[in-house]
Amino acid sequence: MTKTHKRQHAIPRSYLASWVEPVTPAGQTAAVRLISKEDQSVRRKAPVKTFTEADRYTVTLKNGGRDLSVDNELAQIESDSQGVLRAVREKQALGTIHRLKLAVFTSKVTG
Repeated sequence: MTKTHKRQHAIPRSYLASWVEPVTPAGQTAAVRLISKEDQSVRRKAPVKTFTEADRYTVTLKNGGRDLSVDNELAQIESDSQGVLRAVREKQALGTIHRLKLAVFTSKVTG
């Protein structure tokens, strides 16, 4: 059986989307630019492949099975935050629900 959700983002994809290069070279996919701490070299990498870890949020069960409930919950929080992030970018006033979703998303990103 094929493992699903193996590569899990340590930094949410929606946050990485804000860092995608504004202009993508012809024939290439959009990417973020990563700068090496050692030599300051710059390389491009697709956001989907950036800041991921194998089974970061997977709970391994005693029987060897995988519980993805943590990853699924975090994915739901990220999904719920899309409207809030859009409102923030558009400088709209945030209502109570938007503020709550923003607080939950922020605690996920920084936690």
